[in-house]
Amino acid sequence: MRHTYIHEDLKKLTDSFRYDAHPMGMLISTISAMSTFHPEANPALTTQQVYDDERVRNKQVHRIVGTIPTIAAFAYRRRIGR
Repeated sequence: MRHTYIHEDLKKLTDSFRYDAHPMGMLISTISAMSTFHPEANPALTTQQVYDDERVRNKQVHRIVGTIPTIAAFAYRRRIGR
């Protein structure tokens, strides 16, 4: 369950969208912004072969897949005005 939580700054990002923004656009933008919160997954910053390590790849996949339902819920709530 630890991959379902999102950073407080990502929550602020979803709150910054207009109320009538399409939820898919909000979902895609928030998932893209997730990459800025995990610099160890960026090979340019770590100067390592992170794509060669299956454990690191799986960790990133679990982060994304585990967080998508939470982000989708935030996008839906924003769309309906909550």
